[in-house]
Amino acid sequence: MIWVFIFGTFISFWGDVVRHSVVFPLMLRFLYTNKLGSVITNQLISDTYMNNFLMLAFMIGIMFELLLLATSFSKLELLIHTFFKKYQRYAIVILLMAAAMIITLSSYPFSLMAVFFSIYMLWEMNARLVKAGDMSKE
Repeated sequence: MIWVFIFGTFISFWGDVVRHSVVFPLMLRFLYTNKLGSVITNQLISDTYMNNFLMLAFMIGIMFELLLLATSFSKLELLIHTFFKKYQRYAIVILLMAAAMIITLSSYPFSLMAVFFSIYMLWEMNARLVKAGDMSKE
């Protein structure tokens, strides 16, 4: 339990650092610089900012805590390393579709790739953290 608490706290702080140093500055820059036309002016309202801030904080927290969940499943021998090797191709397609259709909902390739690569890096970190399991359990 001590290991789970320490690892969970570290992952949570790491997610906070990524959220505050990478995600929120990009989000604010986009909200201030994106223009729909010369007639429409950008207005950043505190209500919409807080909704975006809290939703993004919640989603990034969940994504980073999946590392703890995968390692816990590995310790219980419910998830083995060969799972990640076997389903890597499918995961790339599913993560790309999720980044395009669920998370970003935009046609901007930069935001799509930024979201996809961050989620895929979490997939790869999960694959590295899960211990190599017994091949007979597959």
